Amino acid sequence: PEGHGINLGAPGRRVDVASGRVWHDAEGTYRRHASAITDKGDSIQWVAASGREGEGTIPVYDLLRADYAVRLHFAELNPKVSPGDRVFDVFIDGKPVLTGFDILAKTGGPGRATVEEFVVAADMRLEIELRRAGQAKKPPVISGIEVIARGVDAARDK
Repeated sequence: PEGHGINLGAPGRRVDVASGRVWHDAEGTYRRHASAITDKGDSIQWVAASGREGEGTIPVYDLLRADYAVRLHFAELNPKVSPGDRVFDVFIDGKPVLTGFDILAKTGGPGRATVEEFVVAADMRLEIELRRAGQAKKPPVISGIEVIARGVDAARDK
């Protein structure tokens, strides 16, 4: 399938051998060795081992007009964070897709990755926004964004 990934905080571009998907590096807040991920879940160890911490919008450019599977990769790598400390909402193009999301509550502990997947229509770009929820002590964190075109019609893109 068509698609690519954005590896936030990664040291450089890399190819996932299993899917053949190219992962581009992007600005992030932290980077660990892939061995920091003790349970990769549906993620990729080296994607989950880096990330961007903070509220804000992450744009994804240069897309075809198509429906996309958007796979958001998350992992909590700070062992001092407890469940309930980092709770946040995620929006794609202004629409809420995750509310009150807590990585630790989902995965059961630090160093464990999870992927949340959504199908959305894109018109050349997407915006992924993360916002702290309620009284959360810590800002949101995300490791990677994967976008996979579904049923692309090249004629539609003209």
